[in-house]
Amino acid sequence: MSKIDEYEAIASFRAAMPFPSQTRLATGRARLLTAATGRGHAPHQHRAAGYKFLRWRPVVALAAAAAIAAGAGYALTGSARGPAQPAAVQAPQQATLAAKVLHTAAARVAREAANVEPSPGQWIYYNEVDQPGANATPTSDGPEWVTFDGDQSASYEAGGPLIVHTSGTSFPPPGSNPWVALYTYGISSKTAWDVLAALPADPQALLAVIARQVATPAGQEFAAASVTSVSGGAQLTEAQLEFEYLTRILWNARLGGPPAALAAVYRAMATLPGITVQQGITNAAGASAIGVSDDGGHSQLLLSPVSYRVVGWRWFSNGVAPRGRYGHPRVRPGTHWPSKNDLIVSTALTRVAKVAAPGER
Repeated sequence: MSKIDEYEAIASFRAAMPFPSQTRLATGRARLLTAATGRGHAPHQHRAAGYKFLRWRPVVALAAAAAIAAGAGYALTGSARGPAQPAAVQAPQQATLAAKVLHTAAARVAREAANVEPSPGQWIYYNEVDQPGANATPTSDGPEWVTFDGDQSASYEAGGPLIVHTSGTSFPPPGSNPWVALYTYGISSKTAWDVLAALPADPQALLAVIARQVATPAGQEFAAASVTSVSGGAQLTEAQLEFEYLTRILWNARLGGPPAALAAVYRAMATLPGITVQQGITNAAGASAIGVSDDGGHSQLLLSPVSYRVVGWRWFSNGVAPRGRYGHPRVRPGTHWPSKNDLIVSTALTRVAKVAAPGER
C-alpha cells in the first residue's frame, strides 16, 4: 500500500485517540475498509491490541456516564435485527422531531447524579461489536481496557495472554486549559471530559464557543475526524462542523462527563439546522437505537431510546465515494464503494464498566 493509500485508509475511519502507533493501526483499518467496500466480507481476524482505541471513541461517551460514575457495569442488548436504511428526510417534520428527541435526551441525562472526574489512571473495561457492511456478520474482538487518560490500553492477543500497552506520550499537567490540552496533547477521555466541563450551559453560548473552534484550521481538522464525518470535512456547513466537533467530543468522553454538560450539548444540538433523527432502528449488536445525523441519515450517532446514552454509530453510503487528500478516492484498487443507502459500517457498544485493573470486568 502506498503512503497515500495508507493515509486515506486510516483517515476514512477517523482517528479518535492519538496514542497507538500509525503502523499498528494501518493494518486493521485497511482490513475493515476492504471488508466494507469489497465484494465479499473479509474473514474476521483478531486486531492487534490498541487498534480499536483510535477508531471508535464517542460511543463510550454518554453510554458510560451514570453507570461508570457509580462504579457499576451495564449491558446493552437487543434483537439480532440488522440496521434499517436511512429514512427520507422531510425538513420541517424532521426539525421538529429532532428537537423533541434531543430535548428529551437532555432532560434524561440531566437527571443523572453528578459525577466526579476519574483519576487519569482509572481503568475502563468495554466491549464493542463491529459490522463492516450490510451482508457482514457482526463480530467482536472481545474485551478491551483503556485508562482514562489513554496512557495505557490492554487486550488479549489471539489465543494468548492479556497484553498491556503503554503509550509513552506526554500528557497535559493538572490545571491545563482544556482547549490548549486538546490541541496540544490530542483527544482522550480525559481531555474530552475537561472540554465538556468547560462548556457554557446556555445552548447559544455553547455553540458560540464551538463556532470559534471550528473557525480555526485545527478545529476544522478535529471536526473532520469525527465518526459522523463521512466527507472528512469537505464542503460542510458551519452547523455540520459544529455538530461533528461535538460528536467527536462525545465519542471520546469515555465516562460521559458532567451530566449537566451532556444535557447542554444535547440542547445545543437541538438548535442546529439540518439535524435529523431516525427512530425504531438497532445498532450492530441489535440494541434499540435512535440515529442522530447532520447529513440526512448517512452518518448517525446512535442513542438509546431509554437512557439516551450513546450506544453506537453507523455510516450509510450516499452513493459517491468521498475524495481524500490530493483528490484520490478513499477506495482501494479492486474494491468498490457501496451503492447509495447501503451500510458501510456500524459499531455498537455492548458493555462498559469502571474496573480496578485490566482483565477485570
